[in-house]
Amino acid sequence: MCAEELRRLFAPASGMVYVGHDLFIPPTGHRRSDADPRLLLTRDHGTVHALANVCTHACRPLVIDDNPVPRSRVTCAYHDWSFRGDGSLIGGRDIDFGEGEQGAATRRRLALPSFPLLSWHGFHFAVDPHRADQYATDLARVDADFEARGIGETDSTRTTRCAAKPRHRWPWPGPGSIRT
Repeated sequence: MCAEELRRLFAPASGMVYVGHDLFIPPTGHRRSDADPRLLLTRDHGTVHALANVCTHACRPLVIDDNPVPRSRVTCAYHDWSFRGDGSLIGGRDIDFGEGEQGAATRRRLALPSFPLLSWHGFHFAVDPHRADQYATDLARVDADFEARGIGETDSTRTTRCAAKPRHRWPWPGPGSIRT
């Protein structure tokens, strides 16, 4: 049973990949993903997001090491572009994005791409959005198995979706293609 669960749930080919844990994400801040340096984990008003770790202006990594950054905004070291914890663009030095709806549309286009997450007991997984319900069901079954065996305190209600709507599709064949 355990081998089957490991194969189904936690193998890269399954479409669900571990990207980080609550313990390593600052209460307000961000850090690079454990699974893939192209991903950035942020906590914005209590919600964890998986974002592309690439500035949409400079096309360079935003975070280059594994140290947690206890700041609510993510800032590009090259041109000082800043992003909120949800990935939305705040602005950049000496850049005029325009006024009104045109400026807002430009900022939306330049937001950091986001990816769907599933959270389970503080563990965060990048998931194939078409299979997220299946993964949540599988993890609830793992909780039930643990509870039936008296292993630890589990609460299947702690399986949640962190970022409900991805703004971007995976830039590689799929979440299962990440190599750890």
